[in-house]
Parts: sequence; C-alpha cells; structure tokens
Amino acid sequence: MIKQRINSKITTKIGLLVSVQAIFIIASVIILSHFESQGTLLGNSVNIAGKNRFLTSNVLIQTEEYLSGFSNVSAAKAAMDNLQSNLLQLKEGGHSSVQVELAPLPPKYLHLWDSINNRWQAYKGFIINNIIKPTPVVSLFSSSTTKSLSTVNAAAAKKESQFMASEIINLSNSLTADLGNEVKNNSQNLILLEILLGALNIAIVILIFYLVRKMLTPIFALTNAASEIKKGNLDVSIVHKGNDELAILAESFNSMASSMRNYIEKQEELTLQPQYANKELNRKDRLKDEFVGIASHELRTPVQSILGFASLANNGQIGAKEACKGVLLEAYRLQQLTNDLLDVTRIKSGSSLTFAMEKVRVNQIILDVVNVVKANLKEGVSIETKIGGNGGDSIDDNNNNDMEIYADKGRIIQAISNIVGNAVKFTATGTIIVQSNLSNDKKRVEIKVSDSGSGIAEDILPNLFDKFVTKTLGNENKSGTGLGLYITKAIINAHKGKIFAYNNKQGVGATFTIVIPTIHEDR
Repeated sequence: MIKQRINSKITTKIGLLVSVQAIFIIASVIILSHFESQGTLLGNSVNIAGKNRFLTSNVLIQTEEYLSGFSNVSAAKAAMDNLQSNLLQLKEGGHSSVQVELAPLPPKYLHLWDSINNRWQAYKGFIINNIIKPTPVVSLFSSSTTKSLSTVNAAAAKKESQFMASEIINLSNSLTADLGNEVKNNSQNLILLEILLGALNIAIVILIFYLVRKMLTPIFALTNAASEIKKGNLDVSIVHKGNDELAILAESFNSMASSMRNYIEKQEELTLQPQYANKELNRKDRLKDEFVGIASHELRTPVQSILGFASLANNGQIGAKEACKGVLLEAYRLQQLTNDLLDVTRIKSGSSLTFAMEKVRVNQIILDVVNVVKANLKEGVSIETKIGGNGGDSIDDNNNNDMEIYADKGRIIQAISNIVGNAVKFTATGTIIVQSNLSNDKKRVEIKVSDSGSGIAEDILPNLFDKFVTKTLGNENKSGTGLGLYITKAIINAHKGKIFAYNNKQGVGATFTIVIPTIHEDR
C-alpha cells in the first residue's frame, strides 16, 4: 500500500516533468521543420525567379532568329508561353514541371513581380504587333511563306526587343537578389533558432534535474537528521512543504524529534531547578548589596553636609542664617532621595505608585519646572522653552486647552523635573531647550528636552531606564543613584504614555521625549 501511494504521487511528478521535456522536444522539431520547409520553398522561388532571366533571354533569341529567318512563329510563341507560365507559377506557387513545390510569392515582393509582369506584357505585345504580324518573307527552314519586316525595320525592332528584354532581365535580377537575401537571412535566423531551442532544451533538462533533486531533498535531509540524532543533537528539523508521502514522513520525523527533545529538556529542567534557585538567590543578594551601597553613599552625602553646616555655625565661621539655608537645602535633597527609594521599593514590589488624577495643563507645568530650574543655573548654561509651538515663555490660550491631560500633577512635575534636572546636570555649557507639541489629531502631547552636553554613552543607552544605571563625566561627580529615570519611566507608563531617549545627530547632547495621551484620547 505504501509503495503504491509513493508511486501514485512521486512518480506522477517525475512523469509530468518528463512529459514536459518530451513535448518541448517535439515542439522544437515541429518548429524547426516548419521554418526549414519555408526556407526550402523560398529557395525554390529564388530558382524560379532566376529562371525568368533564362526564359527572357530565350524569347529574345527566338525573336532575333525569327527576324533573321532562321526560326518560325511557333518557336517564338513557345518561348513566350514558357516565360508567361514561369511568371504565373512564381506568383501563385504550386508544383513546377519537375515536381518542385513552390509557395506563393511573399506580398512584399509583389510590386517587383508586377513591374516584371508589366514589362513582359509590353514586350509580348511589341513582339506580336511589330515582329510576328508584318510583311512575309521566306524562311530558310521551311518552304512556306512567313511574314517579316524589311531590313531597316528588322534592325530597329531587334534593337527595341533587346532593350525591353534587358529591362525584364534586370528586374528579374533584382527580384532574385532580394529573394536570395531573404533566404540568407532565414538561414541565419534558423541557425539562431536552433541554438535558442537547443539552449532551452538544455535549460529544461537542468530544471528537471533541479526539481527532481528538490523532490528528493527530504530523503537527504532525513538521512542527515537521523545522523545528527544519532550523535545526540536533537535540535534538528526537516522543512518540507506539500502533501505527498515525503512531507508526511518529514512531519512525523519532526514530531518524533520534538518529543524526544521535550522529554530530555524536562529531565534537564528538573535537574537544574535547584541550580537556578541558587543563582536567583545570589542575584537578589547582589542587588540588595548594590542597593544598600548606593543608598548608603547617597544618604551619607547630605548628612555630612548638614553636619558640616552645623559645625561651621557652632564655631562661628558662618552665620546662622547661611547655615540654616544650607541645612534646609540638604534636608530637601535627603527628603527627595528618601522618596525615590520608597518609590523604587513600591515599583519593585509590584504595588503601583499612588496617583491623584485630575485635569492639568502640560504647558503650565513645563513653565513652572523651568522657572524653578532657571534660578539655580550655573554660568554658561541657559534654558529656553518652546511652548505649544510659540517658541517663547508664554502660553497660547487657543492651543493650551488642547494640551490638557488627566494626570497626577505632582507625579508629572516629578517626571519632567527629573528629565530637565538631568539635562542641567550633564550640560557644562550651552543651551537646554524644552518644547511641547500637539499631534495633528490632538490625541497626544509630546514633550522634548534637548541639551548640548556630552550625550548618552552607547553602553548604557539600551538600559538607560533601568535601576542603578548611572554615568560619571570625567573627574566631575555627576553620577546619581540611577533611580530618577527608572521612576520617571514608571510614572509615564502609569499615565499610558511612553518615554525614550537618543543622542542628537549633530553629535552634541541628547534628547529625551515624553508622549502622553490628551483628554481627547481618553474620551
């Protein structure tokens, strides 16, 4: 049964390919035979056209002999009849007296044939009316009396006859040359056709070989796959499309290999589970150590500053007001760090940050954040705003209503402050640009913060928004806890938005982009 099914499909495919080859070979033979026969017929037409010259010369000779009295009317008329018959046979085709098959003269040569025929009709009329019918004379080959011309008229008639015959001969030469050129071209085209058909036959043989090999590819693949499995490599599969027995066999083999692979993987998984558990514990211990180390460092800095200001004030080196200002600033810093650590703890534990959603104006928040930052800008650094396409520090009331979002105002301020604060931190000199734009469908607001700093290191760019990703510029202490961008991303995600960053094309600075849905999208 299996053998019969294989024969019914695989053999059918191979049989079809062989049939195609046989049909193409038969078609090639028929085409070549047709063109060769056409060339033969055209060659016969060349011979008949060339025969016109001989028959025309024969008419001229018989006419001159008749004028000289060496021939009679019957011989001249027989020569004219032969020429007339040859001309008609050249045009219409058929079989000649020697059983040579002729095709009708191609249409493009009929104008030449008409010219020859017209000259012949004129020549024939001239012979009948001016040579055969005039005055009688005694023939040398017959005792009967024939009509002829006087000596003077015979010379003129002979000269005119030669001229008219030469015209027919010249036109016959032209027709013979044209037909000969076509025979030559046809012979060249036949050679090219033979080469083309031969090349196509070779191409078809190669294609059939390729297709047969392709049909047998699954067998080769099965052999190689079986060898790989024998070596212990179970990550093998056979790709074979179709619905024949080889496809079914390939599918069964793949299923068998997959079952073996899954079984072994399960056994390995059961074996490696304790190892994975130990690695996970080690990773969590390492993260805990990192967290404790960074937190300790960041907490120690403001505490040391507070102690320093208190000590200086206690020793009378600075005034109480100045010391309180310094202590208050570091206390705010300590409070912000504490809040960041608490936010990270909430995010890491899976509990979401708390949000009090309300309708807020994005442009007003941007201006508030920028105004706070402007007060603490270092020398050589400036900040510009392009609010809602205005390119200034004012709000366009006509456009501002469309740039409203449902958000936790404090959290959005925190996210934008983190981005702008980073831009200020990593910009030694130059301009920071903060801009907002509304999408054409008014469903999204885009906030961009571009700086002219050193940009983002390529090694940290893919993980920029992960925990504890920090960067230090030269010898300056410009690295932080690596928590700000992580918290910012969590805030933006909670508002159904997205945030991303890239280095500027000019090679100076980086750009952070925040996209948040407007109240139009929420509706």
